[in-house]
Amino acid sequence: MQLNKIQKEILKGVIKGKGYYKTPKVPKDTNDKLLNHILPLYFKDLIIFQREYNIPFIGPVNAHKVTHKYYVITMNKKVNLKLLKTIVHKGFNV
Repeated sequence: MQLNKIQKEILKGVIKGKGYYKTPKVPKDTNDKLLNHILPLYFKDLIIFQREYNIPFIGPVNAHKVTHKYYVITMNKKVNLKLLKTIVHKGFNV
């Protein structure tokens, strides 16, 4: 399986951040196309992701204040940075 351009950018961001990458913020009501690129990397056990919002704690009182969302992507503990670098350059056929 070959990586597309966005998946390579995500993995390069994880490598540059030494295991931590935060995606750009998008409005919360938009259809999230970035998730379609994150999920194959998650299913290959390369990354772990979590959706975050611009408000740290969301509850019934402040749910109306949420305007943006983003993903925090971290490296899976089973994978090291050297393996991620080879996957970026050669794909999953390593």
